[in-house]
Amino acid sequence: MPKKKAQGFDYLIVESTIVRAHSMPRAKRGPEDRAIGRSRGGLTTKLHVAVDELGNPVRFIVTPGQAGDVTYGHALIADLPARHVLADKAYDADHFRTAIGQAGEAVIPSSRSRATRVDHDGDI
Repeated sequence: MPKKKAQGFDYLIVESTIVRAHSMPRAKRGPEDRAIGRSRGGLTTKLHVAVDELGNPVRFIVTPGQAGDVTYGHALIADLPARHVLADKAYDADHFRTAIGQAGEAVIPSSRSRATRVDHDGDI
């Protein structure tokens, strides 16, 4: 269990990665979602992870591979107060920055498609 301070984390790092799904015999069909999606790389699964300043996983979400990163950003940081939330350009969205800004500072580089650049502390 990660060490959590009374007021929250100093740093919360949000990231995602794609994992290639195994080719396996079809399992028994059922209504449950197996979090396997089809994207350019074939059948994939995406892991969205929030870690503390020591790299200890705090929360993770498994989705189909074609899922966008920022789509699950809110769920990753919900109820996890942090002074600084670090993320890559894939999480650069006004609604995500606003959600972070209610409790801490967003340290996210601006994406190329952003009309107005948002400054961030690159030294963190």
